[in-house]
Amino acid sequence: MYVDGLKFIILHTIYLIHLSNTIHWEPIHTRGMIPSQCGLVRGTCPGNFRPGRNESLMQSQRVNSFPNHQEVVGNTLSNEHDQATLSACEFCRYPCQAPKEFGEKCKISSYLEQWHEDIEGKPHEFDRTYYCEHHGGFEIAAVSLGGRQRHFWKEENQDEFFVLPIHAGDEGAPYVAIGMFDGHGENGGIAAKIAKNAFASKLESFINLEEGDLFSERSINESLLEVLFAHTAHAVDSYPCNFDKSGTTAVVCIASPESVTSGWIGDSRAIVGLTQKKSRDGSVAQLMIPLTKDHKPDPLRCPEEAIRVTKEGGRIDRLTIDNQGRPTGPYRVFLKDRWIPGLAVSRAFGDHMAKKAGVISSPDIASLNLKSIFTGNPEGSRQIMIVGTDGLWEWIDNQDAIDLALSMHSAEDAAHALAEAAQKNWALYCQGQACDDITVAVVYFP
Repeated sequence: MYVDGLKFIILHTIYLIHLSNTIHWEPIHTRGMIPSQCGLVRGTCPGNFRPGRNESLMQSQRVNSFPNHQEVVGNTLSNEHDQATLSACEFCRYPCQAPKEFGEKCKISSYLEQWHEDIEGKPHEFDRTYYCEHHGGFEIAAVSLGGRQRHFWKEENQDEFFVLPIHAGDEGAPYVAIGMFDGHGENGGIAAKIAKNAFASKLESFINLEEGDLFSERSINESLLEVLFAHTAHAVDSYPCNFDKSGTTAVVCIASPESVTSGWIGDSRAIVGLTQKKSRDGSVAQLMIPLTKDHKPDPLRCPEEAIRVTKEGGRIDRLTIDNQGRPTGPYRVFLKDRWIPGLAVSRAFGDHMAKKAGVISSPDIASLNLKSIFTGNPEGSRQIMIVGTDGLWEWIDNQDAIDLALSMHSAEDAAHALAEAAQKNWALYCQGQACDDITVAVVYFP
């Protein structure tokens, strides 16, 4: 009776809202020879080009740029040489293995020092942080760092996020809802704010309506996210602003110690991780499980999305070429007969022009039963969740993110360490010229 009544509320909400995926809208280069992957293969980032969303700019080269084939992901210092070189890097809050000469600053620290000298150029509320200890046992922290473009701070941080701790009744399990919105285009910051506010306010209304009991049913959570994504799409589309070439991706997770339900469009991402001591030899195993899968018009990595976009009238192509004349760079969505809009994700809120070429705002929704993974873990094991925009995932893969977060002593340290690691990589690979907005939230489960 409770579930049936709640389903009626959800369906009624769909009727009431009257329902009838850093993508960036970059300058598109259509003439001349463009160096492979924005020129970064040779270690340069042209000043008139800003790296596009979620395309690894040095995908095949980057892993060899650091000792032991590792990126700058906050590795533990392994010897006295590392300890000595770290001391010269005042802008490295967390240890890393960036290449440097003994006793000298690493290149990354030099770039970050240049950025720090321009700190007065940062817009108001450009960087944001959040931390709380939920009475249900969660520890939650979030960090959002605005990016740079052509040697200057961007005019705004187009990433938005919300965190809603939820207590499901007197005897129910504690929950937390986390949402990330990564705006792109001239009005991407507006799109992200509208999406965040619409999603969070509607979710809060459901929480208040059911006093938290809503989240005890997985199927209801999935239906709820479907409703909330539809409501948010309507809110963005009806807002009086030009979103023809602007929009936002989104990922929202409703998590308890027993389960996580995720909904997403675009390439913001969520993962969970577990560390567990093996009983026989005492070694530590760290397990990573993705909660989302990027929505990209990439025939190789996301063939289902590429096929869907093509069937719905879109055209997929790449515009940049390397020194040998071979196509490179991210796959983008275009109208059939024009080289616009050039969107590098296949799902997003807004992006009205891209909607004519197969881009949609309908989410994928999935649930993961954490009890089947975490049950029986010995004392001392840890469970975490990481949610981030693509400014984080551009350089740090899922397993590295879990390894780094689990090596920290708190969710706050983990969030800062991940954001710093991503920022270091952006500084290195773009030689200090560009950095995407970076937003990451870390949840330590009770």
